Amino acid sequence: TFSVALKTSTPADVFWSFNVVDSSSPTSLTTITNFEVVNAAAARFVFDGPSNATVDSPFELRLTILDAYGNKVKNYFGTVHFDSTVAIVGLPSDYTFTGDDAGDHRFTVTVATQSKPTITVQDISDSSLSGSVQVDVRAASGGGGGGGGGGGGGGGGKGGKGGKR
Repeated sequence: TFSVALKTSTPADVFWSFNVVDSSSPTSLTTITNFEVVNAAAARFVFDGPSNATVDSPFELRLTILDAYGNKVKNYFGTVHFDSTVAIVGLPSDYTFTGDDAGDHRFTVTVATQSKPTITVQDISDSSLSGSVQVDVRAASGGGGGGGGGGGGGGGGKGGKGGKR
């Protein structure tokens, strides 16, 4: 009797096989073919987003569910809840992962005020599964103030239009 521990889940469309040989009788060989290694249970959330964003401009947050070995948990079907240290009108509502997500989902967030919120996501059934990201949300820049007169407008050239727009 023997045991095998496989810690890396099988990539898409790949199946493993291996040979087993009895060391006391090297001519005895068993081949185990076409099996798939699936991920272990969800162990942690990786929650990523930009460090900076602009007021009223949507930005993306990405939540990836990993097992204890760093494999994406493709069969995670939990529901996650979002919260923030600052009131955010555009905070995602509770979301239940589907098979299409395969342990990875992107969320769009829009913040309406200049602030530095910490956005947290947590599995509603397992509080140990959570993650957070802080985003520095700043007002849009005003474009730099015009910069002076800058010389003439250049000729219309062939087919060009000078002057008014």
